[in-house]
Amino acid sequence: MTPLTGDGPGPTLAGVGRPGPPVRGAIALKQVGLDLAVPPAQGVVVLGMHRSGTSLAAGLLELGGLRMCLQADLVEACWSNPTGHRESRRLLAANDQLLAELGSAWDRPPACDVSERLRALVPVLGESLRAEFLASYPASGWIWKDPRTAITLPFWREVLPEFAVVLMLRNPLEVAGSLERRNGLDTKRSLELWESYLSHAIAALSGLPVMVSWYPSVLTVPRAWVNRVRDFLAGHGLLPGPADWEAIEGLASRALHHHRHDDIAVFAADAVTASQAGLYHLLLQLPEQVDDWPVRNVGARQVTSRPSSASASATASATASATASATAMATASATAEVADAPRVTPPGPEPVRTVWVAGFPSRYGGADTELDHTIDLWRSAGFAVHLVPMFGATDEMVRSVIARGCEVHAYRPGIFRDRTVVSYCNGEFLRLLPEIVETGRPGRVVWFNCMTWPFENELRAHEAGWIDVFGFVSNYQESQLRPHLERIAPYKTFPYRPYFNARRVPWQPREFAGIYGLGRISRDDSAKFAPDTWQIFDRVLVPANLRKKVFILGHGPNAAARIGLPPVGLDWLTWSPDAIPSADFYRRINTMIHKTGGSSESYCRVVVEAYAHGVVPIVEDAYALPELVVHGETGFRSSDSDEMSYLASVLAFDERRHRAIAEAGRRHLEELVNQDAALRGWLEVL
Repeated sequence: MTPLTGDGPGPTLAGVGRPGPPVRGAIALKQVGLDLAVPPAQGVVVLGMHRSGTSLAAGLLELGGLRMCLQADLVEACWSNPTGHRESRRLLAANDQLLAELGSAWDRPPACDVSERLRALVPVLGESLRAEFLASYPASGWIWKDPRTAITLPFWREVLPEFAVVLMLRNPLEVAGSLERRNGLDTKRSLELWESYLSHAIAALSGLPVMVSWYPSVLTVPRAWVNRVRDFLAGHGLLPGPADWEAIEGLASRALHHHRHDDIAVFAADAVTASQAGLYHLLLQLPEQVDDWPVRNVGARQVTSRPSSASASATASATASATASATAMATASATAEVADAPRVTPPGPEPVRTVWVAGFPSRYGGADTELDHTIDLWRSAGFAVHLVPMFGATDEMVRSVIARGCEVHAYRPGIFRDRTVVSYCNGEFLRLLPEIVETGRPGRVVWFNCMTWPFENELRAHEAGWIDVFGFVSNYQESQLRPHLERIAPYKTFPYRPYFNARRVPWQPREFAGIYGLGRISRDDSAKFAPDTWQIFDRVLVPANLRKKVFILGHGPNAAARIGLPPVGLDWLTWSPDAIPSADFYRRINTMIHKTGGSSESYCRVVVEAYAHGVVPIVEDAYALPELVVHGETGFRSSDSDEMSYLASVLAFDERRHRAIAEAGRRHLEELVNQDAALRGWLEVL
């Protein structure tokens, strides 16, 4: 690509040749400490489907130090975009001209790959349209936004200088709702447009630096997003000017987010075709920053299974329809893969072992967190993993499991027919089990109870013979549940070992650094908190060079009613459940004191998490905790509140001993959650 400046003769456009790197840009970059092997970016192109937040992104980046087109050329705001379109009149006309040359329009995009046809227009229209661009953007550091460019990008890559791309993405059902409001388009037509625009875009980005952004995230954390884009651009030689942070917050606060849908709805909606679901599946896997756009076509395969109201015949044809897109490019998109990103299941025969999960993981809590890590274990062994949320799922976690190669399905009767189903303490699965069996009995049901007492629906299912295998997270838990189960009928189990992916938490020794952090983490359940919780922390003594601070994650109305107010003078901070990631909590504390208010711990996963983060656990000498904590070596066990305070005090005065116990805890963790041992049980049951 040619360097763009506002003076001097323009380049000679002949074919698709490109001159060498711009010398002035390279010298300027070296002056600020950057030495790039490729020419620096001169500007930013914002790509995305109409109604996907491209206007908001362009407006925020303008406030973040980039140059919009000349004011006289700017399209005015209107009722459908009250904060402004951020589009150039000249370049809208230029893109419309290019589309017309293809026999297309913004709402009638080409139905096939037109990149060669667009490049063939460069000798004819390149000089004149480049002049139009210069007339609207006379200086570098520009930002250009027009959704039509998603289709015409192959032409502009031959005409413009080096540039970076911000690719704006939005849930296609939200896009469809917005297009219906603005243009009166029905859902089917809107989804076809969304598929076409995104298919053209991702096929044309090869080799470009791209930042992938989702509209809700841009709207929610605009300052953080602008900062990330500025850092991304600086890495490619484009140094934005000063940012107006106050105006950035103001613009985002005026933007609107109508027509909200979660990611699961895309895979469940009958209006969404299999190829559209496949394309969305691909988009969800894209990393946020890509220095060299890595999407590659790896051949036809099914990338998602989208349940519909159609019968088994439609399900049987999902593979074919997922790779038989409305356009050739959509096929390539739906079957593409992202290099250097978490892998989806590679093409080829289905893995020998396939597991269906009734429920969904989370990053907070016991059973759902255990499922989250077990997914890592299954995928490491090549298992095909299908997840069916029974209580809903967060968009963040949907994207996480898809990036790890799982497939997500909406629940419908008959979905588990003849399949191996695993459920971690999911009450909705138990409630629906009679319907599940009636409409399509699973081939095998593996059930985990996360408590030390049985559920009524669990006992009914056991009596009916609907649960084939029971999993237990500890010997203590099985000892508590065995009498209830055997009273009804014999049960089958397998050598299960809870798994924790310790590679998620790089080892970093915990230092006091002037503060001795004490903490407690749990769900907001009164039975989880001892009535004297505050007093236990208050009695801990620290040396004069340390300040004691107490942190509690999971402190809600139930916990507050149980433990009361903290003593006067105690330095403390609490969060409600899920207010911060649990990793943030562990990074703040040195020692965890875990005493319940009568809740018998079936496993106590928070001890495992404490080991991973270098936090020393002090726990009750009861329940399953002796199976996890080696007293005096990896932590301490005591059921006496005063002794718990004393043990925490001893550690405060002996940082070397605290460090040694923390390191022993991390080594013990590797034994507790040994991957090979954990996998052996699953290989047996599956």
